[in-house]
Amino acid sequence: MNHRSLPWLVTFRLLDEAGTRHSYIIKDAPDAFTAHLWARQLANTPEERAARHGRDIDPRYDDVLAITENVLANTLRFTHGLL
Repeated sequence: MNHRSLPWLVTFRLLDEAGTRHSYIIKDAPDAFTAHLWARQLANTPEERAARHGRDIDPRYDDVLAITENVLANTLRFTHGLL
């Protein structure tokens, strides 16, 4: 499957007591590696650090997932159950 036209969900864990997750949707990245790189660059901007209240990203954890129809359907099904 060609993921070039798909957006990517990049999730980082913050270094806080709760292990809070912070996610970005990255569009137009040709692959998971590039999506991760772009999300990391975005996460390191002063505005994003302020949005996280200065909490750092755990360098040992990240997740990159192509947002396919199946991923989106499963996510919507999961979040619908929480509402």
